[in-house]
Amino acid sequence: MENFQHLNISANFYSLSVLSIYFIVIFYLGYRGFKKTKTFSDYIIGGRKLGAVVGALNVGASDMSSWLLMGLPGAFYLFGLNQIWIIIGLILGSFLSWSLIAKKLRKQSEFYGNSLTISEFLSNRFNDNSGSLRLLVSIIIIFFFTIYIASGLVGAAKLFSEFLQISYHQALIIAALTIVSYALIGGFFAVSWADLFQGLLMLFVLLIVPIFVIINFDNSIFGVISTLKQAAPQHLDIFYNLNFFTILGYLSWGLGYFGQPHIISKYMAIKNESEISLAKKICISWMSLAMIGAAAVGIFGFVHFSSQKLSEPETVFIALSSEFFHPLFLGLFIAAILSAIMSTVNAQIIICCSLLAQDFYQRFFSKKAKDKEMLLMSRIFLVIVAIFSLMIACNEKSSVLGLVAQAWAGIGAAIGPVIIFSLFWKRTTKTAAICGVLSGAVFAIIFSKLKIFSYEILPAFTLSCAVIYLLTISKK
Repeated sequence: MENFQHLNISANFYSLSVLSIYFIVIFYLGYRGFKKTKTFSDYIIGGRKLGAVVGALNVGASDMSSWLLMGLPGAFYLFGLNQIWIIIGLILGSFLSWSLIAKKLRKQSEFYGNSLTISEFLSNRFNDNSGSLRLLVSIIIIFFFTIYIASGLVGAAKLFSEFLQISYHQALIIAALTIVSYALIGGFFAVSWADLFQGLLMLFVLLIVPIFVIINFDNSIFGVISTLKQAAPQHLDIFYNLNFFTILGYLSWGLGYFGQPHIISKYMAIKNESEISLAKKICISWMSLAMIGAAAVGIFGFVHFSSQKLSEPETVFIALSSEFFHPLFLGLFIAAILSAIMSTVNAQIIICCSLLAQDFYQRFFSKKAKDKEMLLMSRIFLVIVAIFSLMIACNEKSSVLGLVAQAWAGIGAAIGPVIIFSLFWKRTTKTAAICGVLSGAVFAIIFSKLKIFSYEILPAFTLSCAVIYLLTISKK
């Protein structure tokens, strides 16, 4: 907790004041979203009314989570520029996802029964009358998303623990109550408009912090580089301690973009296909600048703290901010981290509760449930999912990036291949889709335990594609 010990009561007052204003804005947007949420469709995908700008930043902000301002800077702080391959893989993966599947998924999800969720789309696409595919997809998404949501709670707990000088578990309870309360109020509309605000806030702070650090080094980035060469020259080597397969593993992070429901479901919510091209340009530009800023924060943080070393590397962003900025701005930077966490957790938790409401409650308990009943059940399931994620997050030794990596690989390998085949190969069968989804999830778990590959998503994704292809052609 040493990052904030130098702040006095007056400084904390400034930071807390800014943070309070942030929460007022966010909960106001949540209330506006609550007023607009009349139907189950509104709560899940906003009635397909997102424009290009809101849609783009909605995708970007809900994608990044706490790993953008905590996990990624922490990785660059620890290992240096060899982590750049993750950024390259993510930007390439996002670009290909927008280019290849966004328009098709927007069109086909409406064509196949006006599908509101990914599980419903796949079920309608493959004439899943038994409901087995839909149920399997829902179970896998909920399982891995519970881990993903836990990563957001871990990030928020570490932040509150540092800032408020309280224990990790006390901070975890505060984080959970804050995030879940917001998700309960608004639904998709609130999350979408909040993500526009939060996405701009994240980008601003990730660019302004590195600029101020450079100014501190005699207005030149060369001062930073010179100091880094002396402290740890390996941090400047993008190939340091990496081989071909390790680099390939880092690049394979991009494969996750084809199957992350909290990302690709936003394609389904965009107003029309003509908005997607502009949305793609905005989103890719935003995430490129944001991740470059996050990398710079990690590297510059290593230089600045080279003589004292941080006990918690994933707090390097806020530690660096507290060194260079007035507490008034520090409150803004803390709000930016909360923005990253809340935007992703809310998107994921809404997907989980919608799947539970549609694929479990409505299917097995109340087939004729109306919008009001479905909205109520969605919010009840939201609390249940949050409790399970809270249990996972109780381990204060958990790594934000580690939890994200595990969930990202599992969902990406399970859902990504079947989405691609469903959109591009009409001959794909329901049996092939079921086996592909199951094999992707199972292989991701197995390879994560065996540690044979640097990152499990590549072999799991590849094997899932192979299973779908081989089972499809065998039916010829």
